Amino acid sequence: MMRIAALAFFAFATAAAAAPPCTPVESLTLEPDWYGGMTVPVTVGGKQLSLLVDTGGVRSMLTGSAVADLNLAPRPIRNERVTLYGGLQVTHWVQVEGAGMPDQFWIMPDARVPYALSGTLAPDFLSRYDVGFDFAHARMRLYASGSCPAENAIPLKPDRSRHLIVTVMLDGKPIDAMLDTGASRSDFSLETARALFGASLRERPAERADCERGLATHAFHQISIGGVTIADPDIVLVPDAIGGRPPGSPRLVLGMGVLRRLHLTVFYGRNRIAVARATP
Repeated sequence: MMRIAALAFFAFATAAAAAPPCTPVESLTLEPDWYGGMTVPVTVGGKQLSLLVDTGGVRSMLTGSAVADLNLAPRPIRNERVTLYGGLQVTHWVQVEGAGMPDQFWIMPDARVPYALSGTLAPDFLSRYDVGFDFAHARMRLYASGSCPAENAIPLKPDRSRHLIVTVMLDGKPIDAMLDTGASRSDFSLETARALFGASLRERPAERADCERGLATHAFHQISIGGVTIADPDIVLVPDAIGGRPPGSPRLVLGMGVLRRLHLTVFYGRNRIAVARATP
């Protein structure tokens, strides 16, 4: 099998243990894609790629085109059922060799990420570190796991995929939400919203094509996360039949439309997250 050079910004991994407490092992530039998601530039096998930072993912992924360009051999996924948002099945993965990088990438269809992106960077890699998301200054800082104090952090509700699940207050109603940097827009189960808000929910058809798919909107007033309140969050209401969320997963997903107004520090090893307001 072709040996692949380590991703350029993963080269720091072997030096993590020597870093002073709460000093970033690496500070990476976040670059917005066309839809508002945050990406990081990488080099794989001498090729320049861009990966979407996806805290809502399960495994890091490469697109089919990127796999072909790198001359990697796809292997079938045998012991797991892999379902993307919307119900699409993923069936193959590739092995990537190189210290400090994900050992495996699942293969995703090209159309699942915006044009010019080559895949995603998910919690299988991110959870090796404490991770700071400074969206106001377009930086992602990686710290040695356990090296930073977390006294002001709130608990995460861990799941098997290391998703960032917290209890938030949406217009005074508590509900579990997943913080997903891979989603450009926030969405909420239409059925759950109806059950939670009842007659106070003022549904309006979403714009154009989304309206035809049954999506709707409601003018939510505010959402509070870890004591930080965001006014007028943009949240689209999505029928469960379209959202395709697994049973037991959060019905509310907060994407970059809300998250870019926050500063997040994720302590994966301690299942905690610190939330502050983003400061320009």
